Amino acid sequence: MITVMIVAIVISHQLTPGMLAVCLLALCLSRRYRDWVPLVTTLVIFLAWCLTAALPFLSAAMPDMIRSIGDVGANVETGYGATPTGTGAIATSWVARLLSGSVLLLAAFGVLRQRVLRHRALPLLLIAAAPLPMFAASSYGSEMIFRVLLFMLPGAAFFAAAALLPKVRTLAADAAAKEAGGPATSRRRVIGTWVPLTALLLGTLAFVPSYSGKDRINYFPPQEVSLVRQLFDQAPDGSLVVAANRNYPLAYDSYWSVDHYWFLDDARSHVDEIVKNPAATLASDMAGVERPARAYFLLTQGQWANSEMNGQLTKAQLDRVQKSVAASPRFQLVAENSAGWLYVLKQGGGAER
Repeated sequence: MITVMIVAIVISHQLTPGMLAVCLLALCLSRRYRDWVPLVTTLVIFLAWCLTAALPFLSAAMPDMIRSIGDVGANVETGYGATPTGTGAIATSWVARLLSGSVLLLAAFGVLRQRVLRHRALPLLLIAAAPLPMFAASSYGSEMIFRVLLFMLPGAAFFAAAALLPKVRTLAADAAAKEAGGPATSRRRVIGTWVPLTALLLGTLAFVPSYSGKDRINYFPPQEVSLVRQLFDQAPDGSLVVAANRNYPLAYDSYWSVDHYWFLDDARSHVDEIVKNPAATLASDMAGVERPARAYFLLTQGQWANSEMNGQLTKAQLDRVQKSVAASPRFQLVAENSAGWLYVLKQGGGAER
């Protein structure tokens, strides 16, 4: 059963198998779990997948992954732009940060307060700390800080709950406390009831905008899906898709045969160059694609939403990029609808700058 679950994890996400292996290794080295078979099984299945089905993806991504190892400062950066724009985006961002920070602070308090649990629940403490070295491994498309938090949450949530619940004692200490009884015990029971309920209510109120506040990014209308399907239906093998960011449907479709370049992931200086002279700069970036492959420029509603809410480029700036491409003789309009545009670079269109 464990092997089946490991296989499901390995084929569904490229980061989770590595995190699973790190957690199992931490448990084995601390002697809190002494069976090395699950760890070895995870590594073997992960390696087999990387050398077969995932090899085209890794071949393209490996150079950037190797360059980012050990560069903690760059790995925790949020990419081009770090301040959301617009009232809704700013409020959602701060509420989400407040919620995440509150859980981690409560977890730290729970570790300090519940001395008995530091020993009894040591495996959960190890699993909560195991993701931290991943800051030195990769930027994961400027999202590593979020992934580390995600993998820390099971252990962090346990100790956050422990911070709000009655103090865990040894059996002897618990018996002595029951014998003491009295008003102090009653007051502790009242506090122990209302403090967790209040924290749960506040956490729920913060969770709703944190989870639902980015629906502009998370929902792709049918028109946008249709536009992107047109792209992949006609793109020959070896083609290049250039877009502002990866927030469009099917962004990883046909990754083994079609390359992608999201220019907002690039260095700030180059993004500034694109904003200053969009059509010429993009044409130059796309010029290396050889026939019969084609170079496409895709701009969609989802990219606008992601760029605005993550403080990358404003809608006005992306509109300027689109209008520059539309007016350039180097590009040809392939398809458009209410959700975006698809252009192709004409043969020889990137020769001049």
